[in-house]
Amino acid sequence: MRRTVVGVLLIIVLSVIWLGGCAAETDTEAPEAYRIGAVLSLSGPQAGLGEPEHRAIELEVERINDAGGVHVRPIETLCEDDAIDEAKAVTAAGEAR
Repeated sequence: MRRTVVGVLLIIVLSVIWLGGCAAETDTEAPEAYRIGAVLSLSGPQAGLGEPEHRAIELEVERINDAGGVHVRPIETLCEDDAIDEAKAVTAAGEAR
């Protein structure tokens, strides 16, 4: 479980760094938030693994946003439930886009 949480956090951090290099800052408008999606097992028999991952993601995002965000832009997360079902996972991944 710890490897999964570390892996998810690593993906979030790398995504934020990558998106930060692609962003064009303007001084005239408020910075738009980076949006990061995750498909987790929040229900079903594996919910015991998905809930801690979800909490870890939310805590890390809160920590980053409290520190000023990434390149002054906050992070928003969208966590979708796959319920240990392949079809639901594909649908959830599509909704996270």
